Amino acid sequence: MTACEAAHWFDFQKFFKESDRILVKNGVIAFIGYFLPEPIDPNNNVSVDQILSDLVLKAYFDPILAPYKNPKIVSIEKHYHDFKFPDNYQFVHKDNLLNSFKARAQDLVGFIESLSFYQGLVNSDKQKADHFIQQFKQKLKDILKTEDLSNKEIIINYRYFIAMGRRID
Repeated sequence: MTACEAAHWFDFQKFFKESDRILVKNGVIAFIGYFLPEPIDPNNNVSVDQILSDLVLKAYFDPILAPYKNPKIVSIEKHYHDFKFPDNYQFVHKDNLLNSFKARAQDLVGFIESLSFYQGLVNSDKQKADHFIQQFKQKLKDILKTEDLSNKEIIINYRYFIAMGRRID
């Protein structure tokens, strides 16, 4: 069984009751996730890359979004290290599994817009959300020295983590 970027929403008592019902002995459950994208500008130096990562991090933890943040997503921030499997599962955790791909700078804007707590702000105060995302876009343009985020190629690194359990009873 696999769940990617979703297990932090589960009711684990109900989930494991059902998984015990359907999963065969030695069957595996894999909860896969990632935290924040790490953008890289292939045309600049490492310090620019750190500034880009800091921009994403600051947006994620911005106090304007905090009231809309569901406490369950803290598990993502902890890379699922807080997940506990029942005693009838052999547990293993893998972290820092790198996946890199080419993207457009606009994709970072899309990432921020996809956050559930950003969407909470949109639903609560559309004008404030629009201002927030416009500020993010402008900072991104300034860092990348471009006016067109949809044409600016970057590389995005995602560091995946996996919490896995093998049923042993």
